[in-house]
Amino acid sequence: MKCSRARLAVLLAVGLALSAPAGAQQLRLDVREHTLDNGLKVLMLENHSIPSFTFWTFYRVGSINERPGLTGVSHLFEHMMFRGARKYGPGAFDRTMESSGGRNNAFTDKDITAYYDEMPAEGLALVCELESDRMSSLNIVQQTLDPEREVVKEERRFRTENDVDGQLEEVLAAAAYDAHSNTWHKLSPPAKTSGYMNLASVWTGKEMLVWGQGTRLAYNPASGTWRQLPGSSLLRIHDEISATHHADFS
Repeated sequence: MKCSRARLAVLLAVGLALSAPAGAQQLRLDVREHTLDNGLKVLMLENHSIPSFTFWTFYRVGSINERPGLTGVSHLFEHMMFRGARKYGPGAFDRTMESSGGRNNAFTDKDITAYYDEMPAEGLALVCELESDRMSSLNIVQQTLDPEREVVKEERRFRTENDVDGQLEEVLAAAAYDAHSNTWHKLSPPAKTSGYMNLASVWTGKEMLVWGQGTRLAYNPASGTWRQLPGSSLLRIHDEISATHHADFS
């Protein structure tokens, strides 16, 4: 999805940290870590400077998990995570969050897929419920897959086929990783694989679900990490997450 300011801020912070002089004072953050019984790792940093929180969900899956004949599926699956689950159906995830003063987005990279939510502090329980719903019971049907596939195809046109930098990144990846899954780009695998547009045109909802079930090693709590910069107490966060993510998702 769209490369957001939040993602750029995270990348900038990491870059600054890595480039800091050896003698510079290290930034120490009181990050609390907790792992639920189902394996979901939760990282929490309490900060009450503003009455809101940022909620990140990371899955250890990306284009590196793909193969020739099934390239680009990680990115499309990311989009389908917004298209309906058991409790919150098609379009309900965005409507529910935005009507409560929040916003969200996501991105797919080579070895991670990340989702973020930003909400007023009182929306913590709602976000936990929304994320739990799509983590445990995502529903992919043809009626939602077909239009979302066109969105993904347009992103390729915009970011690669009509963009010099995008074309260059694709060519360099194909040359640098000739015998590795990094050969294909997260958004746009090169023609030497199987052709992104052609594959995207024939995927069905059933095939997407089969792929999703096959990657449960990645799309399940034991492979997920929640990172939060909250304006709520750590005890409240722990209680809300435990209440909504107690299932084993098997």
